[in-house]
Amino acid sequence: MDIIIKSFNRPYYLDRCIQSIKMHCTGAVYTIKILDDGTPQKYLDKIVEQHPEVLISRSALASQKAQQITTTSSTVIKEIPVELWVSAAKDASDYFLMLEDDFWFTAATNLDELETAMRREKMICLKLFWLGNPMLIHGKPLQKTDSYIQYRPALFTKKPILYRLIFRVNRYKIRKVLALFKLYTLEKALRYYSIYTVAGAVFQKDYFCALWEDHSVTVDEGNQLQNAVSYLYKHQDDVHFGHTNEEVLQTGFTSSATNNPKSTAAHLDMFHFNKCLNEAWLAGNLQAMEGYPNDFPSESITTLLFENALPETQPEHWRLWMHEFKQQYRAIGCNIN
Repeated sequence: MDIIIKSFNRPYYLDRCIQSIKMHCTGAVYTIKILDDGTPQKYLDKIVEQHPEVLISRSALASQKAQQITTTSSTVIKEIPVELWVSAAKDASDYFLMLEDDFWFTAATNLDELETAMRREKMICLKLFWLGNPMLIHGKPLQKTDSYIQYRPALFTKKPILYRLIFRVNRYKIRKVLALFKLYTLEKALRYYSIYTVAGAVFQKDYFCALWEDHSVTVDEGNQLQNAVSYLYKHQDDVHFGHTNEEVLQTGFTSSATNNPKSTAAHLDMFHFNKCLNEAWLAGNLQAMEGYPNDFPSESITTLLFENALPETQPEHWRLWMHEFKQQYRAIGCNIN
């Protein structure tokens, strides 16, 4: 089974992700493929030095983005490398694990068993991660084993046209009217994530590629959800979904890959922040597994920021930013410490 990791300018997390795979993934001969979208080369060189078995592919804009990052620009190109992701999926094994660079394993995971089960039960997506939010794996259980639960998603509608009208159209006060009659609710909308996730799951390759049809170069999860509904409608009872009994992945909330202009903590420059941590990791002053299996300790990050002493990366600004970041997920029912 191929393990694909989407990567962008956080080698300290990427290193942790790879180390956790080696610690916990068993039962299969796997290949780790990194899809990088702009990490400066010196950091990738260290990744290869530490993990010579990994394969790295770079997006068409990776070199240009890396140059912007190297000069600590706050205006790095925002296009996402969908072409690279889809191309890698098409060339991957029939079932592959998709991760982000800030994911890491916390428990033993037999990839061979999961792939065998997915083939047998016609599962096209099996989640290893859902942030403790039951809405993201909502459905009727069909069977439970020692390692996974297979379920039938409980969705308000499986008809693509109705889904688009109720959950995607947000013009002319339509959303307010639908909410008034309780046709639209946040809970109903979140249930559609039971058939979709960006990463943290084993995908059947045809399904993953279908999710990205008619994609744009900007983040638009609504389009992927629409494609997921259309795929399910076409295949009806021929496909199934699942999740591991317990979450075996965690994700980090120490940083983001890019700046968030809507944040009240926008005066924290995330590119300067990541450069600070990247350089500490490169110099051996930030160990990838520090704090594991939890996120990097706040005390360690604060110390690095104090030592860095830049106005763009003040520790109090970072703490406010991290609180806001976590609150976005808590607001939709995720269990974030």
